[in-house]
Amino acid sequence: MIFSTIHISSTNIKLTAIKGNSVFRWDILPLESGLVRDGRIVDPPRVGEAIDNLFHAASVPKNHVIVTVSGLPYTYRVMDFPKMNPNLIQAAMYNNLSSEFTVPIENLYISWAPVNIKQDSIEYFVIAVDRQFIDAIVETIKFARVTNWSLDIRPLALARAAAQTNAIIVSLDSDYVDMVLVQNGQIKDMHSANVDMDVDGSNRSSYLNMFSSELAKLISYHSNTKNAESLDNNIPVIVTGETLAVFQKTADSQALLEELNRTTGYPVQFVETWVSYPDNFIEADYATNLGLALRRLKNKSKTKKEFHDIKLDMLQGRYEKKPQTLNISYIILPALLVIAVVVTLAVTSAKNQNNAEIAVLQDKLNLVNQNLKLARAEQLEEQTLVDRINAISADIQTSRLEYDQLLGNKAENAPVLARVTSALPDGADFRLITINSGQIVISGVVNDPFDVIAYIRSLEESGFSTLNIQYVGDPDSETEYPFLVVINELDNP
Repeated sequence: MIFSTIHISSTNIKLTAIKGNSVFRWDILPLESGLVRDGRIVDPPRVGEAIDNLFHAASVPKNHVIVTVSGLPYTYRVMDFPKMNPNLIQAAMYNNLSSEFTVPIENLYISWAPVNIKQDSIEYFVIAVDRQFIDAIVETIKFARVTNWSLDIRPLALARAAAQTNAIIVSLDSDYVDMVLVQNGQIKDMHSANVDMDVDGSNRSSYLNMFSSELAKLISYHSNTKNAESLDNNIPVIVTGETLAVFQKTADSQALLEELNRTTGYPVQFVETWVSYPDNFIEADYATNLGLALRRLKNKSKTKKEFHDIKLDMLQGRYEKKPQTLNISYIILPALLVIAVVVTLAVTSAKNQNNAEIAVLQDKLNLVNQNLKLARAEQLEEQTLVDRINAISADIQTSRLEYDQLLGNKAENAPVLARVTSALPDGADFRLITINSGQIVISGVVNDPFDVIAYIRSLEESGFSTLNIQYVGDPDSETEYPFLVVINELDNP
């Protein structure tokens, strides 16, 4: 199956298409200044049109797409929660995050993923982005008519591309410098900085000094974080990015590495992903795209022991990802008016009317175009309102289900629930656990179908005897396998 990745920056849009485990198509489209600014897509229709044109130029399908945007403002936390029913996680998250973030949580889209499953609790990586920025991305992708897509955060993609146990991964680009610190295979800190200079060979030293200063900020922030593990003085700094590709054109690789070593005070390496690509493909230009692609590529045994990936979708459960279309009335009515104006122009020309009358008709045409723009804007606002209402309705329904469950079950099923949840293998997750008289129904997802068998064995060891695997389904778009297990007795061991 073919899937694609899109990286949007303030200066360009980059596309890669993946077939198997290899890059087989790629392209870049420059953007006019001001269309994207500080991580915000200012003009969704025009950027959406540019993405549409990019897909057509590359001749690849516009579905199964992973998207990210440079400069997207985010805030993040690592939070520890006791093991609990997955349906209760959202309420627990929001209750605790209201005091963690300075921005009201109702103004944020919040996503999370488990990063460390312990005996009695689970650590979650939590990230939040301003709703207005996400809404603009959604509008853009609708205008691009892309279907079945997900939204990732760029530093997560960079960490995934490097897949290192201990390293600082940096992307040097013309609009932003993005950094992510990985320790013991876990993402610990992230930092993004705006680049306020033109990048060329003449100001390389200024650019690298700026990069060194931002790197020092990341290290200082980590060192001052409570309970943070100290950094090794020889931790490698792994660099990539389009600016690095520019520098490599004016200096040999070894000389550039030595200059980066002197500037940063750390050993510096170039990013190397295991993704295969043609000889004329420049990895540094598309490292972010490759990091996005690694969300879905199979055969990642090389990186499993080194780096613990964080895969989350900022849009999960929030939007219907359907392409944007215009109501037919918005097309027919202006077309009829334009035809009427053209006919009128022909008549007035035939009757030798003066230029003043033609100017009046031109003003009417301009008014028609303005009304068309207003109609499009109103449609976008209406679609955004519908999306928000749907999201609120879904949240209300989830809260109602959680409330009913709490009233019905109280604490009587707590010991059984603890036995069921503690047996789940690392990397797997629950979707729903239902406890009825004499029966437990468990549904969830695993990264490997054999994890379901391991889960059954763990349940047997905990005292359950009558177990039944109802099914293990095909992998979804994130290469996770859904499963359903039924336990037909609830006696304690």
